[in-house]
Amino acid sequence: AATIKAMTEDEEGMLQKEIDVESLQDINLAASTIHKRSAGLMEFVNDYRAISQVPIPKLHSVNVREFLVNIHRLMKSDLEKRGIRWIPAQVPPRSYVYMDEKMIEQVLINLISNSIYALEEQESPYIKLHFEQKPEQVILSVEDNGKGIPKEIIKQIFIPFFTTRKNGSGIGLSLSKSIMRQHKGQIMVQSEVGKSTVISLIFPQAPM
Repeated sequence: AATIKAMTEDEEGMLQKEIDVESLQDINLAASTIHKRSAGLMEFVNDYRAISQVPIPKLHSVNVREFLVNIHRLMKSDLEKRGIRWIPAQVPPRSYVYMDEKMIEQVLINLISNSIYALEEQESPYIKLHFEQKPEQVILSVEDNGKGIPKEIIKQIFIPFFTTRKNGSGIGLSLSKSIMRQHKGQIMVQSEVGKSTVISLIFPQAPM
């Protein structure tokens, strides 16, 4: 939405009278992204509310490269606004993960949002994604060079309603853990205060 707004205004914030074809294409793509994300989010929320627990994942094979490109598109405006460098994962074009795309999209958005918060007032902030494919598992990781998580609370961050953020709900990481459990996977955290945090999503290898 922020991208669309910027494309339709001039430097003084006034509505542009003429928009070139390339900008119109970008606006259309941004609107399509909003529509897709909104539909996915509403479906997820309705499922969650209907059964008062994490929905059963609708698993299918998802192309990892395309999936991560879409995640970046969703988060790009927030990252640019805060001057955070995005370092994409190096993913072979034919790499797949067996997952519920909407649910894992929500997990990654939660993790990246947490990283953005951790990077406030940090010098040269960045968020880096990692991808690793092993014989029996696939690993997606989000790394940031933010504040880090103290050892004394690292075991508490997945407890429902536990939060260190002023306006945090404390359900993001707890929900993420439940979603990964539904995928028969794991979520792991490595952190060093003042240096970096890496949160990894570990999926079982997709069936052939």
